[in-house]
Parts: sequence; structure tokens; C-alpha cells
Amino acid sequence: PHSSTMDRLPIFIPVPSTLMEAHLTPVPISALHTLWTWSEVHRELPLQATVEKLQECIPVGWKKEVLLEKVKKHELDTPFGQFINKETQKIVKCFDGIHSSLRELQALMMSASVGDSALGSPHLIETALALLSLHIPRHWAELVGESAPPTSWSLQEWTQDLVLRYYFIDRVLSTPFGKMPTYWLGGFFYPKTFLSVVQQMVLKPSSCVNATAEQTGYHVELTARDKDHIRDPPPEGEIFVYGAYMWGCGFEKTASLDIHDSPPKTVPVALPLLHLFAVPKQDHGDPKALPTSASEAFHCPCFISNKSRGKSDHLFSLAVTNSEIPPSRWAMRNLSFTLRPF
Repeated sequence: PHSSTMDRLPIFIPVPSTLMEAHLTPVPISALHTLWTWSEVHRELPLQATVEKLQECIPVGWKKEVLLEKVKKHELDTPFGQFINKETQKIVKCFDGIHSSLRELQALMMSASVGDSALGSPHLIETALALLSLHIPRHWAELVGESAPPTSWSLQEWTQDLVLRYYFIDRVLSTPFGKMPTYWLGGFFYPKTFLSVVQQMVLKPSSCVNATAEQTGYHVELTARDKDHIRDPPPEGEIFVYGAYMWGCGFEKTASLDIHDSPPKTVPVALPLLHLFAVPKQDHGDPKALPTSASEAFHCPCFISNKSRGKSDHLFSLAVTNSEIPPSRWAMRNLSFTLRPF
């Protein structure tokens, strides 16, 4: 006979896909044995050494009081203040999530817990197995989001990229808005928001109440200079951007800044500084508003990364001209450039 409780249970009980995937993914017995079988020398296990090294190398972020003081200097009611607060909160969330999982792993390895009690968290298993093979835990990539490097990167490269982004954001946070000589646009988590903030600088104060960033656009020029060549910030409404990469072409840093054809499947080309001008869209009389020989140029779109291609609109475009190569060739080559090297 069935009990009334059992009779009321549904025939099908849905299980979260993340939980199903974690339990259905084959787990090597040897890996589990390494993880959960301890000896007197367990502190010398590769996983323990990896966890300790990561805890040492990855910053914990700013102290709350210090961060609050730094953000307040930019006035939270301003567009830039809201932007930089959003950036800092994002990277703090990344560091908190990463250090939390590392602490969990370390506590588990230092304890004598084995069996089901130790294996109760699918998230912890996935993190441990990834670090054991020096790969990127999926949870960490999800924390960083769209701008995260691919998980094919080495653990060292991946974490180093995140640390460099932290130091860049800290520098922006510590510098008055408009006083930075150059920006690593790919170092931001929300570069599109930052571009909108710069665009608002060129709007007339009398029209700021109803004005939006859509009323302005960007004219982009490729320069022959590197980041270290720039000492002073550009005028208001302009920024120098470094760290961009072009795909589907070759590039020679000469006086003419030639962008030429290249063999298929070549690595992306690192570009020198880009000079971005925020220009009102209705101001077509400004010589910077439109590129020279616009009809003969291919407007090369810029994305955050190749992962964002097709998922979101491009950020801005660069007019590419070459007297020997028609614009249609670049379109067929799917020429584009990205803020991130992937």
C-alpha cells in the first residue's frame, strides 16, 4: 500500500541542470583518490600548493573603508562616479568568489573529512579537479563574465590577466576623471558604459537634461604611438586607447600605418594607440566627424572580444583604407578588431 505522502509526490521531479551536469560528468577515480585520501604529507600535494600560490598571488581587493573613500572622490551622482563604482563592485565580486572557493578547498584539505560529507558540493568538486590539472574553474569564468579569457588559457595567464585588470581599475579609481593619459579599454568590465560617459562630455550643458550618448558618435584614428609615448591627457571628449587587436589582416608600423592583406588563420595583430574623438552626430561640419575618403573606406567594427560578435552591437569603427585593396576584400575577410586578444 502507498502512503498518502508518496501518492502526492509528482511523477517527475525537476533537477537543476547545473547539478545534473556536475553529477553526470565522469570523475576520474585517481583524481578523487588524490583529492580525498590524505597522508602525513598531504600539504605537499599539487592541489594544496596550487591553492596556496593562488591565495598569495590574487589580491583580495580594497578594504571597504578605503574603497568607499576612493569612490566618493568621484561623486556617485555623476556618470563617471556611477561607472567606476560599478567596475569596482564587479572585480570585488570576482575576487570574493575566487577566494571563497580557495578557502573552502583549503579548509577541506586541512581537515580529516572524507567520503560523502567532503564530496557534497558539485561546485567544489569541479573547482578542485580544474585546479588539479591547472585549468580554469568554470565558476571563475562565469564570475568574470563576457570579458573573461577563454578557459584554454593557462591558469597563470588567466589569473595574471585578472590581476592586471585590478591594478588598472585601481589606477583609474585613484586618478581624477579626464586626467588619465591613456586607457586600457579592454581592462574594463563595462567598456561600453565608459564610452558613453566620455560621449556625454561633448554634449552642451544646456541640453544635458534630455541629451543621451546616442546623440554622439566616435571618430577613430590609428596613431603610430605607443602607450609610453603619451604623458598628458588629451582634450575633453577625447581618449587614447591601447591594447586593441585586429583580426584578418597584417599591419606594419610605418609612417603610412599600412594595413595589408595577410594569410588566413594568422594570429591577431596588436595595434598601436587609437585616438578616439567623441563627436556630436549632427555636427557633420567638423572635419573629425567623418573619415577622409569615407566612400572608399571599410568601417572596421570593434567588439569587446570575438565571443561578443553577433551577441551585441559593435562599440565603434575604424575607417580602413588601402589604395590597392578594395573595401569588399576586408568585408570578405571579416575584418574586425577587439579590445581583448581573443
